[in-house]
Amino acid sequence: MDVARIDRHEALIAIATYGGMSQAAVALGITISALIKRIKVVESKAGVRLVVRRPGVGENPLTRAGRILLDHAERVIAADRAFNDAVARLHGSSPHGRIADNTMRLGGQQSDLPDEIQTSHGSSPPVAASGPSSPG
Repeated sequence: MDVARIDRHEALIAIATYGGMSQAAVALGITISALIKRIKVVESKAGVRLVVRRPGVGENPLTRAGRILLDHAERVIAADRAFNDAVARLHGSSPHGRIADNTMRLGGQQSDLPDEIQTSHGSSPPVAASGPSSPG
């Protein structure tokens, strides 16, 4: 799948998860400007605003249309992860378990796991880490 498309879906999810653009940009490791560009592409394709852009929006910065498309974005990301897991199994590196942490795995960035977990990747059975769907 197109990496830029995945990035746009992750941007929408991060805004909903973290409650705003500033927090979402930090979680994604990108600038607010880059985040806005990603969202504007999706809004242009949808023909509607997906994110409320005003200070003090509160916990739900998505418009009704944004909330509707959020569900689809989450399914796209889940399908992409399932695809990547299937590819890993083809190459014999299938994860046998998952560890959830309090960070999001977005934009292909490594989550902030404790050093003990990151350095134990050679142990058996193999373990893959994935982030939660809400802030920690």
